[in-house]
Formats: sequence, C-alpha cells, structure tokens
Amino acid sequence: RLDARLLLVELSVGAAAAFAGVTGGALAERLGPKRLLKGISVKDALTPTGFAVPHHTRLRDLIDKYSFGGTRYCCAVIRDDYVVGVLHGESLTPVDLRRHWDDAVERHMCPVDWIEAVDITDEAATAMDWMKRYRRNFLPVLDGSRLSGIVTLERIVQVALAHRKPGKPERDPD
Repeated sequence: RLDARLLLVELSVGAAAAFAGVTGGALAERLGPKRLLKGISVKDALTPTGFAVPHHTRLRDLIDKYSFGGTRYCCAVIRDDYVVGVLHGESLTPVDLRRHWDDAVERHMCPVDWIEAVDITDEAATAMDWMKRYRRNFLPVLDGSRLSGIVTLERIVQVALAHRKPGKPERDPD
C-alpha cells in the first residue's frame, strides 16, 4: 500500500513537472525574446561579405587598405580560388597588432570547416540559438554553397528593434 502511494506521488510530481516544462516552453515562446524575432530571417540581418583577400595578405595591408576593423567588416579569405575562412573585424579586437602586424590573415581567420554557418533563409531566432550554443557573436551565412556574409547578434537585435512599432505594446496575433 505504501509503495502504491509512493508511486502515485511520484507520478503526480512527474506529471506536474512535465506540464510545467511544456507550459514554460510555450510561455517562453509567446512572451520571451523570440517573439520579437518572429518574421525576421537571417537575410534581413545579413552583413554582406564586402571583399575577399588572399590567405597570405598581411594584417597591416588589410587594415591599411580597407580600414578593416569593428563589427561592420567581414571578408572571405581565399586560397586557390576557394573560400577557406572568414575574418570578422571583431576577431581582431583581442589581437596585439604591434606584435602581429606582419601576420597573414589566415592565422587569425575562422576556418570555414571549423565554424557552423546558417543559411540565408533561416530564421533569425535559429541563428541566435546557434550563436548561443557555440558561444559566438557572429556566424557565416551561406546561400547554397556560396558565402554571402555574416550575421551578428548585434545586427539581429538592431533589426528586431527596428521592426517594433514605437509606442505600441507587443501583441501576439495568435
């Protein structure tokens, strides 16, 4: 009899926990930050790849020629006519340029096969999930097999805020 009661209590607690999990997930979806991203795709927040540089290009040349740096800049790194990596201006922030001025860009790029990428048609919320999972502030964006640019956390937030209508509370159309 005690075992039956204990089993009933365990089942009740388990059912309540499952209900709370499902309800919590639904509430987070309806009321959480992802509601602000509804209808926004990666394409809407894309920062196009501005240019491509050979893998042996020196950092000094990249910075001097393109004023490269900050979150606005992204370039594809090319070797033998193939994109081998992506260099984002943010990637150079922690680099001591006095010591690495003569380094090739290949040394500081993110190799394409080391980083996850999102498709240009993906939802912005999906890109944010991937960034959170892999602890990154940006991801390369592919259009088929072609590198189109990058999507940054900062740009997604800017686009989401621009889509909000000022002075009107957010309402769920459902």
